[in-house]
Amino acid sequence: MLTLRNLRAAYAGRAVLHGIDLRVAGGEVVHIVGANGAGKSTLFRAICGLTPANSDELVLAHTSLQPLSPERRFACGIGFMPQGHRVFSSLTVGENVRLAARVRGVRPWLIDELRLRLSILDRRFDQRAGTLSGGETQIVLLARTLVGNPRVALLDEPAEGLDADSLGLVLSLIAGCAERGSAVIIAEQRTDSLRGVATSVHQLVDGRLQPR
Repeated sequence: MLTLRNLRAAYAGRAVLHGIDLRVAGGEVVHIVGANGAGKSTLFRAICGLTPANSDELVLAHTSLQPLSPERRFACGIGFMPQGHRVFSSLTVGENVRLAARVRGVRPWLIDELRLRLSILDRRFDQRAGTLSGGETQIVLLARTLVGNPRVALLDEPAEGLDADSLGLVLSLIAGCAERGSAVIIAEQRTDSLRGVATSVHQLVDGRLQPR
């Protein structure tokens, strides 16, 4: 579903990624671990086109992403959950989800399907996102990313700040996304939080991925 070959990128003028090679099939959940500053977020932003990058190959399904703008990449089926509670706080939960769906051309009925699967999303649908708790915000971010079952879901620290119940719900959503055929890549420092969900683990060291 996603192929990266010799992807290189810099952050703040410093080379961070020196040659990333990765292939992820539909239904796989790849867990990327690495220290703060190792380049996990830079990798995701490079895939999305939000950070300038060079690569020998960057392909989603049969489409080369390299010449495409970030908007076109998202429309091709990339779902991106950035690190931190980055919702549009002045919008309602529903407006946050609908905005993401519109960017990817998702049919409206899929939002209703997501509301049925996530009771907390349904209960908070008309509430302003800026009034949610940290755990609720993470779940809204994940729902916004997974609406319409993207071909590839890039999740940056999805377990950050979650209690046990919220973490269980997040893991269930991730597993369900993979079961429906999406390729899922997760950047998460906590190696224990994704136990039972990840199909493979890679460590980002010195700008390159190493299998663990």
